[in-house]
Amino acid sequence: MGMIQLGSKECDPKSNPVDWLKHISKPLDFEKMHVESFQIAQRTPKAGRWFLNSTEFQDKWRDGSLRKLWCHGILINHLRSRFSSNPEIACIYIYFDHRQHQDHCVTKLLCSVILQLLHDTKHVSNKIQEAHSAWKSNQQMPCERDYLKMLKSQAKGFKRIFFVIDALDECLDDMETNTLNNLLEICQELPDNFRLMFTSRPVTKFALLIKPSCELKIAANNDDINAYLHKFVKSRPQLNGIVEKGCKADPLFRDKTLETIVEKSHGMFLLAHLHIQSLASTHTLAGFKSSLAQLSTSPDAVYATALERIKKQDRPQRELAIKALNWLVHAERQLTVDELAHALAIQNGADDPRSLAWQLPKASEIIGIEDALIAACVGIVVVLSAADSKRIVRLTHGTAEEYLRKNQAFVFPHEESMSTSMLTRTCLYCLAGIPSSIEKPSESSMGEIRQQYPFFSYAANFWGIHLDKSTGSRGDLYKLAWHFVSDKGKLGTAVQAMTDVRVSHETNVSGVHISAFFGLEKLVKKAIANHKDININAQTKRGETPLHWAATHGRRSFMEFLIQEGAELNIPNVDKRTVLHKAVMAGDEGLIDVFLRSGNLNLELEDSEGYTCLRWAARYGQLKTVEALLKVGAEVDASDKDGYTALRWAAHEGYKPIIKSLVHHGASVKTSGRDSWTLLKWAAQEGQEDMIKFLIKRRVDLDSTDADGFTALRWAINYHRTMAAWLLLQARADVNKTDNQGMQPLHAVVKSCCGPESSKASMNLLWLLLENKANVNAQAGNHNQTPLHLATSRGGSSTVWLLLENGADPRLLDSKNRTALHCAVSDNNSEVCRILLQKDAGGLVHAVDHDGQAPLHIAAKGGNSDIVRLLLDNGADPKRIDSHGRTALHCAVQSGNLGVCRDLVQKAADYLIHTGDRHGQTPLHTAAIAGSTSILWLLLENGADLRRADVDRRTALHCAIQGEHVEVCQALIREAGDYLVHAMDDERRSPLHHAASWGNLDIVGLLLDHKAAVDGQDNKGLTALHVAVSQGYEKVVDLLLQRAANVHMAISRRKRTAAHIAAYLGHVEIVESLLRYGAVMDVQDSRGETPLHLAVAQGHKNVQTLLIKRGADVKILHGRGSTLNNQEAVPNEAGVTETVYPVVGGERPSPTGTPVQNEAKSWWKGDKRFAARVEDE
Repeated sequence: MGMIQLGSKECDPKSNPVDWLKHISKPLDFEKMHVESFQIAQRTPKAGRWFLNSTEFQDKWRDGSLRKLWCHGILINHLRSRFSSNPEIACIYIYFDHRQHQDHCVTKLLCSVILQLLHDTKHVSNKIQEAHSAWKSNQQMPCERDYLKMLKSQAKGFKRIFFVIDALDECLDDMETNTLNNLLEICQELPDNFRLMFTSRPVTKFALLIKPSCELKIAANNDDINAYLHKFVKSRPQLNGIVEKGCKADPLFRDKTLETIVEKSHGMFLLAHLHIQSLASTHTLAGFKSSLAQLSTSPDAVYATALERIKKQDRPQRELAIKALNWLVHAERQLTVDELAHALAIQNGADDPRSLAWQLPKASEIIGIEDALIAACVGIVVVLSAADSKRIVRLTHGTAEEYLRKNQAFVFPHEESMSTSMLTRTCLYCLAGIPSSIEKPSESSMGEIRQQYPFFSYAANFWGIHLDKSTGSRGDLYKLAWHFVSDKGKLGTAVQAMTDVRVSHETNVSGVHISAFFGLEKLVKKAIANHKDININAQTKRGETPLHWAATHGRRSFMEFLIQEGAELNIPNVDKRTVLHKAVMAGDEGLIDVFLRSGNLNLELEDSEGYTCLRWAARYGQLKTVEALLKVGAEVDASDKDGYTALRWAAHEGYKPIIKSLVHHGASVKTSGRDSWTLLKWAAQEGQEDMIKFLIKRRVDLDSTDADGFTALRWAINYHRTMAAWLLLQARADVNKTDNQGMQPLHAVVKSCCGPESSKASMNLLWLLLENKANVNAQAGNHNQTPLHLATSRGGSSTVWLLLENGADPRLLDSKNRTALHCAVSDNNSEVCRILLQKDAGGLVHAVDHDGQAPLHIAAKGGNSDIVRLLLDNGADPKRIDSHGRTALHCAVQSGNLGVCRDLVQKAADYLIHTGDRHGQTPLHTAAIAGSTSILWLLLENGADLRRADVDRRTALHCAIQGEHVEVCQALIREAGDYLVHAMDDERRSPLHHAASWGNLDIVGLLLDHKAAVDGQDNKGLTALHVAVSQGYEKVVDLLLQRAANVHMAISRRKRTAAHIAAYLGHVEIVESLLRYGAVMDVQDSRGETPLHLAVAQGHKNVQTLLIKRGADVKILHGRGSTLNNQEAVPNEAGVTETVYPVVGGERPSPTGTPVQNEAKSWWKGDKRFAARVEDE
């Protein structure tokens, strides 16, 4: 899972997966429904506690292993509260409502629960990210199965997920969408970490579909009802006053009232609620008692009684109630109190247009509607607070809406009220009356409009639906509607208020566009009949025509009407997509058929992603669409800029029926892309055996190669497709075809057999190729390696044996003259070495590579005792030297393997121990450099000569000092005495010179303890002190000075002392030490230069300051005849020289001494140029 920042302030579908899901699916807002339900539950805090404490819920489902609990009838909040602190547990839910059947599609439901899971974590699953990426790259919309994959993938991040599906009996259950069955089938596929609970009425069908693990009947018990009634009475001052008044006459009046309500409710919470709501609408004690005595025993009877009471009210209250009920029954979504109040105010004006005078009432002009509405509706209507703090008005229960719809003639006796015509009229009056301008309103302006005209948003989103549903004569409604859609300013304002982001973000929307969105075919026909100015090819800012909108929103009848009217089918939008692209992308075969039957289509138009309709259909598995497009002449081999044809896309996604259909229609099995893709290559990679057989029958070229020179056989091998390889070989594919690197299929198989992912399939492929006469000795590429070289280099003993048994020649050489044995030894594989030596010991054990090394050299260097003994036992010559003069013992000593060294010494001690390489170094020199004390003793015990020097006259002690191995130095000195301490190399450098150059204080002290000549000079006159000073090793300099090193000794040619060198290099601490041990400040070299002259020349001010403080004479002439007078270098009061000194000889000084110091440090480590400068400058 990837971590992505979720919930950004601005909606950004391209970068934010949450915004993307909201953008493409318009998920249902179950949170709002949950808040409403929870508010109802809060009215009776302890109600339903028996259910939460039940064994079925608590022990078996919530905390146990029960997967599915079905309840016939306060849960979500309980689960959220209990598990809110546990990030591994999530609670998701679906609330069904029969009033939202148009939104009951499985994709929206799944999208909603995915978003709930995303709300509880910062992690976004790979499947969601993949689907998001696919949409960003080519606008690929996820299907139902894709949403299920995303849900399962996101669910992996939780240990347990409680999934509650409420009011299942209100889910859309029809033959067209099949929503209920599809949802329950998906529930069967959910992984084991889901705990599902379904609530519904007891419907036998559900038991068969759900297959619950347990059933539990939920009913309101008397304690629940009593608790609810007590709280309700106390919350209503008027009702509580009437009950208090009754209690004065009869102290048991309250208890008797509650007992009567409970008795008449028959365990139905709904009836209890309706009864108490009815009683709350009474105004006197007598009316209360009368209503109490007449309480009904069924919801329908309650509603009938309530409606009778409504009819008996005064006309204003009666009309308010009837109009409000009409809206609540026929509205397309729930209304807020402000929206309903505004709608009723507009409706009152619409009843008398002259009084309205096209001036919409504002929210500020409407007051007191909520209390009047509740009173007028006598308990059938309730008001609840929503999640966004808005007040929602709704019928008291879903059964109330069912009753009112069944009894419309009785409830709404007037024809105008019976239909939705008045709702349509009200919406259109609202939209037409909104102040607007041609320019697009700003967000702040839209906010003001929504605040001043609460009903505006509802009207903008649903006026078309109400118009379509209106009954009776609609002539005046069409006139109002066309008047509205013809006003670009008002229409643009309304469009911006729509919730569908595909619409609300558009501009330049025409009346035909919005009619296409709602499917208002008759409205446009009426306008055409009345000779209105209509452009059926008008384009929005995104370039979309009404035909695009009709296709996008599935308005088939409207689309056919536009085509009949001559709408242009090939107009592209900003994404270069025509209406046919839209239909194909939506996968709507009916729409596609309509377009194809119409003719006049350019089937080869590409969208901005390079897709023609055929390539899109092929990529996304639309077989019928592919065949339909081919039937009307779509170009089967048309490719995009990358060479992808419809066939390649179908193969890429694995749609075999589409592949076969395309091939039957003449599709080329090759593409023109840079990678030389073929259908056979894909089939070999994917192991599509039936497809390979299909292509073999069509006699395709089995040996065609791609950009890398790979054939289909090679790809089958690379993907371990044994059966695919067998089919190709049976059809006589070339088993020895060479790729661009000179590799043959057998090389590739061997690599696979010996690699970390070796499998039974790899060995089967090896057998298969060998059985089919693969060239076992083929040499590949620039390295000339045979399959046996590759196998021995990778330790595949079974592979090596099999190759040898099939004729592999182990003596063949690669480009570095290595045999298979060299490779096996390099891989440290003793088993493979044994197999090879059994095959041909004599020829392999003495073979040497380009570096003159036999396998024994390599084994010794690798430190593998088993292989060394194996080679020696098979006749390997330990005395053989390589091109550098090294024996196997040199290599073993270098690797530091004592056991290998002992084995070799036992074979030929006298020869090996005394043999020097081309630099004259014996194994003892090598051991000293490597620092191996144990090997050193082994060599000494077997007669190694301590005094043996190499071609540069360096002894083992010189070499040990170079490696800074103190213990080795101690051992050598202890064995050889003073001889090694005083031994000189070819430049007369003693071990002390070398130790000083490396700055090793311990070794310097060790040598001095053994009487090393502290003032010994090399052939240039340098002492150890000179060397230590030049390297800047302060502690070594101090130790040498303590051991009486002569500070006055000068280098032979230029007569420079250690003080000259220290000043020249800027080592101020060393200069101070030298002065402390008696160095002369004004000593002059052969050119008359003092240390101060050199410090000035190199720009070392700290050294200049020190020397002047100590009394250095600034007036001394140097060899060029000038002095450093007081004006040129005078320290200030603090003793720091501020004057820039002139350079001796007129040259500018180096700004720092660092480059010179660095050069000095490299002097004794191979760069001899500095030594000359110390003398010459």
